[in-house]
Order: sequence, then C-alpha cells, then structure tokens
Amino acid sequence: MIIATVKQIFRYPVKSMGGESIGQAALTPAGLVGDRLWTVVDVDGEIKSARQWPKLIEMTAKYVNNTNISEQTYLNEVPDVAISIPEQAGTFSRTAETNNALGQFLGKGCRLEPLRSPTDGDFYVPPKERNLENLNNELDKLEDEGDFDFSQTPEEIFEVLGQYMTPPGTFFDSFPLHMASTQSLSYLAKHSEADVNPMRFRPNLLLDFVDQSFEKPEFELLGKRIRIGKATILIRAKTIRCSIPSRPQPLLGLAQDPKMTRAMVDLFERHVGVYANVEARGEIKVGDPVFLDN
Repeated sequence: MIIATVKQIFRYPVKSMGGESIGQAALTPAGLVGDRLWTVVDVDGEIKSARQWPKLIEMTAKYVNNTNISEQTYLNEVPDVAISIPEQAGTFSRTAETNNALGQFLGKGCRLEPLRSPTDGDFYVPPKERNLENLNNELDKLEDEGDFDFSQTPEEIFEVLGQYMTPPGTFFDSFPLHMASTQSLSYLAKHSEADVNPMRFRPNLLLDFVDQSFEKPEFELLGKRIRIGKATILIRAKTIRCSIPSRPQPLLGLAQDPKMTRAMVDLFERHVGVYANVEARGEIKVGDPVFLDN
C-alpha cells in the first residue's frame, strides 16, 4: 500500500553545516551515502555540533565533484567539499587555509576531519569529560519547560553515546536516517508564528503522505517498516529537537527565529520528525512511492 511519496532528499556533507538538496541517493545501513562524511573538531579532538558551536550551522557545504560516492568511505577516500562562509571567501577541504578559515569564522581553534572507520574507536572516544550542565543551553530550554523527554531514545543509543561522541564509523548524533513529513511541518506552521522551512529541521527525507487525516503521520509509523524501492527502513523513534531549528542560516535565507522553540515545545513536545535505521539497502529518488512494509 502506497502511504507517501518522497518529496525531497537532503544530504549534509559536513556535520552541522547546511547541506544540499539532491534528486537521488543510495540508502545503506550506514544511512544516506555521502551524508556527514566530514566534521569539525576542537583543538582537543572533540567532535562539535551546532548545539555547542551555533555558528557551524551558518556555513554550508557541498561536494566539489558531484560523482557517485562509495559506501564505507574513510580518511583519504572521503571526497572533497567546498565550504561557503557568510561574508567571507569560501574554503575547500584539504587546503592549507581550511582550518584557519573555519577558526576565524567560528572564533575557535579547530580543524576539519574526514570520517574514520568504526574500527578506529579511539578517534570517537571523548577526549575530555563532557559538561552535561550545558544541555539546557544546547537544547534552548524554556523557563517554564519541564524535564526533557528522552523516553523515545532506545537504550542501545544511550549505551553507545555513553562511550563515544558519535556512533563509531559515523558523524550522526544517534541514528543514521532522519525523516519528516510535509504534514507535520504544515501543522507547525498553521498553529504557530514560527518560520517553518524544511531546511531548519535538516531531514534526510521529506515525505508527503497520501492520507491527510493525520497531522503528524510519521509518528503513526513508530516501530513499523516502510519500503522505498528496494530499501527497507525501520522507524525507531521520534526526534527530540534542540535549538538548531531556531538558528539563523544566512546562506539559505533563514533568519534567527525566536518563536520556533516555543512552537516545538507547545505543539510537538519538542519531537518533530522521526529517526530510522536502514535494514535493506537500495537506490531512491525524489517522487518515489513509499510503501508500508507488511
């Protein structure tokens, strides 16, 4: 049974930077091929995200050569990216000026790093104790908001993130695939004054559902499998949102939105979109039908 179509596909070459809309992609158990193959680390080697360094989200990145990217690509095999920086000349990966340009914009000592193999476990181990007291700031906790609800996150994820900065072999915060629906974003826009643009939520897949009776249809798929072409996807959890959707992305025409966090809290209890695992690989493209896999 067709339940939706693929409205848009996004990949993000550098963790926490703006990405690119693409017409087709390969899905594998490691996620969308080409997604988050680079990251910025601080001087100690800690993987940073826009939760800690908000200005990361103000930059954008795209691959220099839009060729097919191989699965399980690490270190020197990771393709080069061009990084655009607001009000500055852009930079490229693997140049003498790369880290200086990033550090100048971010105001931090840092370097750009390509993805490492999951066997390189030491790279993913936090170099210093993480300050969990900053979580309220990273998630933009509101004064009247209760405790954050992480009940949607499986225990296995907590176990991995208790040892590593990201799941080894990836630069994802938790799951390899993130999806949202046009219906959920329309609901958020209709019932708030927030600037609802899909790029604020950084999905890999934006789905448009056939049945219009559900305001948040992706939530109805929790624990279920969907199929796009030959790819089988298991929907695992609702996505708990931090402050990133409210942050400015000037190169994408998105200003700071002070109303976004309140809207997400009031209308979605901070959960917008879903996380998923890819169980069977396959090629997908914009316009593909999405089937409920019985």
